[in-house]
Amino acid sequence: MPRQQQFEFLPLPSPALLADTGFDAIILFNQPMSEKHQISNSLERCVALLKKGDASSLKQLRCLLEKTQAELAQEVGVSQEALEAWEAGEQQPSGIQLARWKIKLASYIDEKIAAVLSTQNSEVSSSFWSLIWELVD
Repeated sequence: MPRQQQFEFLPLPSPALLADTGFDAIILFNQPMSEKHQISNSLERCVALLKKGDASSLKQLRCLLEKTQAELAQEVGVSQEALEAWEAGEQQPSGIQLARWKIKLASYIDEKIAAVLSTQNSEVSSSFWSLIWELVD
């Protein structure tokens, strides 16, 4: 007899809240429930830090995403020393630099979302982003 695969549901917000966001898909994960909660909490924390957007939060987000200053600085197009100074609050990035910083961190979160959803479908990722953005304070 073939082995049946068991899926568990990720705890989702109320149907009314989901309706308000326009997100009508139910996401299934094939991980143990404790791992699902951990993933959910991690994504929630990442989005909350990105939304907050101050230097300290962006540093915490970089660390949570397990990215080095050197790695992120190269992607943003600045020196590691500049990024270090921003994170320490010793210098302020220009508006464009801050936007690049946030966009790059968001792209790392997007990679996490794609991995969790097991899809590269941009519509699904976009819907998930919209949902999580609305739910996180």
